[in-house]
Order: sequence, then C-alpha cells, then structure tokens
Amino acid sequence: MFRKSILITAILLLTVIIPVHAQDGPDDPDEFYVLLNQGLISEGQHPLARSEILNEIAQTIANEVVDNGASTSFPRELARALDYPLWPDNSQRVISTPYVRIGILSPQEVANLWDGPISANVALDGFREVGIATTSYVPVRGGNPQDVYVVVLGAQPNVIPLIINDGADVVTEQDVELYIHNEESLDYETDEDVVQRIVTVKIANSEAELADAEPLLWEDTNFGVPWELTDEFGEKSVWVELEDRKGAAVRYEATVEYADPETLDSGDDTAEVTPALIMTYGGNSFTLQVQSPDAAVNIQDILFSWLNDTRTYELANAGSLAEVDLEAFEVGDCIQITLGTETAQSGIAGCNNIFVDNSTFTELARVFWNPEFIEFKVFDGDTELGICSTREQRCQIELP
Repeated sequence: MFRKSILITAILLLTVIIPVHAQDGPDDPDEFYVLLNQGLISEGQHPLARSEILNEIAQTIANEVVDNGASTSFPRELARALDYPLWPDNSQRVISTPYVRIGILSPQEVANLWDGPISANVALDGFREVGIATTSYVPVRGGNPQDVYVVVLGAQPNVIPLIINDGADVVTEQDVELYIHNEESLDYETDEDVVQRIVTVKIANSEAELADAEPLLWEDTNFGVPWELTDEFGEKSVWVELEDRKGAAVRYEATVEYADPETLDSGDDTAEVTPALIMTYGGNSFTLQVQSPDAAVNIQDILFSWLNDTRTYELANAGSLAEVDLEAFEVGDCIQITLGTETAQSGIAGCNNIFVDNSTFTELARVFWNPEFIEFKVFDGDTELGICSTREQRCQIELP
C-alpha cells in the first residue's frame, strides 16, 4: 500500500502547439499477420511471407497517417527508394495503393474486412509477400484514439516463399501444413537464372537433405502439403527447392519454434509492474489511474494546485467521491475529473469502474488541461517526480 501526497503544479507556457500523437499500436502486428493469413487460407489462397522492406514501407505510410491524417506516399515509389529488387523488365511488383484502415477496430475485424480484397489481389497479381504496420493516434485534441492498420503487398524475383501453417512463430504439434508459392508473375522470356513457373518441388528438414529429396510435381503440391517436423522441441527448419522448365532453381527456408504445449505458458512472462500515477487527458476530462503490483493504492492525500491559483483541489474533499475508498483505491478503477457540469467522457482504456467528479472549484481559464497550461510538474512532498505535458494525452509518473 502506498501513502503518497502528490502535488501537481502547472507551468504557464506562451506558445500553444497541439500536434497529433502516435500511441502504442492496436495490437502486435505479428498477431494481425497471422489473422490475415488465416483469412487468405480460408479464401483458398496461399498465406503470405513477411518482408522487412515492405514492413518499412507500411510503417512509413502509417506514420504519414498519424502526422497528416492521410498517407501521401505511394508504395512503389518507396519500394524503389528502398531498393526492393527489380524484375528483368525493370519493374517492381508492389501494390500501387496500400490497404489503410483507420478507426476503432480489432485486428480480427480488420482482417475479416480485407480477406476478400487481398485474396483477389494475390490471385490476380501473384503477390506473395506482405508488409504490415499497426499504430494508434489521437487525430484531434480530446478525441478518441484511432487505430491505424496498413498492409502493403509485393513479390520479388527468385524469392518464392514457404509458409508453415499460418505463419505463426510457434507451433505445438509436430505435424504441420506447408504452403508453397509459385511464380505467377513471369510469362515472358527472361534471364536464365530467374525462375519462371515452377514445375518440380523438393522438400526437406535441412538444406543438406534436399539433394536426396524426391522431386514432386507442382500439380500435386500446389496448396497445403502435410509435413512432419523433426523430433525434439526447439527451433525447426523446413527447406524447399523449386525448379522451372528451363532448369533454373531457387531455395527457401522457413523456420518455426516447435514448443511443448504443457510448458509453453509456464514461464514467468509477467513484466514487473512499477508503482505509478497514470494521467489521461481528453476533451473536458482528466482521468487519474493507478498502477501497482498491489491490488489497491492509497491516494487519500493526492492534491492538485495550479499556477496563479492559491486554491488546491484534494480528492479527499470532493463530495462526489465521498463514498470512494481512496485509502484502498483499487488498481483498474479510475477517477474522472470533469469541468463544471459537462458530461464525462467514457471509454478510457483500462478503467473497470469510473468515478466522476464534476469540478467547479476553479475557473475554466485556470485549470491545467486548458491549452494554455500544457506542462506541469508532479511532486511527492518536496521531491519532484517528473513533468507531464497535456500535449501527450497520457502521462505516467513513477512513484518511489
């Protein structure tokens, strides 16, 4: 239990700048990648392989959405600048327009929306690689955070991917499904060392074993191929060798972690929680949360004070919070302080219960979430703990 007296003092700044701000992504892009692949498989298409260059292109476009409210670059221009490999006809197989979605949507909802269109693109243009970026931002001060998803598709010569299952990094069964792409982009004479449509496939658990692997006809392996990983848990490799009619061949390695399902989640993957105050700003409200390894925190002595205002505001003296146990305030609950009688905003992430206090204790021009007061210090008694900025929408101050 923490017993803290927190003094918050606003600092008046003369220049007001209110940019939009990127926040953590809606979810791990790896999770979205797997969901996207699962949708493609359900549509009868091969799942896609990740590309670092396409990931960088997708992230650039996501950053433009955050900074400008819309993307301003074209994937093909970015691909050429990043030296995404050229084809024999000096072209680059990169989608001309990225898939961009902005809104409050889960990764599964976005994957469901895009399964059909992306599947059609893959079938029509022979794309086999994908770049993904996910982020969140607040488009206007006080607005709701918006999730941003960006997908860029591409294909490069002599890179014909093999994907294990849906592309997830970990599997818990030795029997897997292999998805092997073919070369669908070249139907013209090209360089001898650039593969065209594949006619035979070799599969092995190591590169050395490819030499003795039985060649399989593409027609018999053109979709999911059942495969058994080697014994023992750990990182596994699967190799393919693909050859076209003129004898040009390429190899590709896919890796996956084969894990024991009984021990997969048994490790201590819980990050240490640092005691902290978390303050969130939105529109007419200021939300206070606590973070702690304990179930509850004592915030009985928290008080606020603003520059040029001799009055202080103490949570303990707020009439509308009289029934809230501030001495044992539960982690996960929130206190939302709002201006006057305006309605409090809702939907603050991480809030189980929201206790609202309408604050008429000071004038509008004096409260620190007014744009004129864009920075304030946080103290523990005489000790300064840190500085927060209302421009950041969210501030976290560690408690000693």
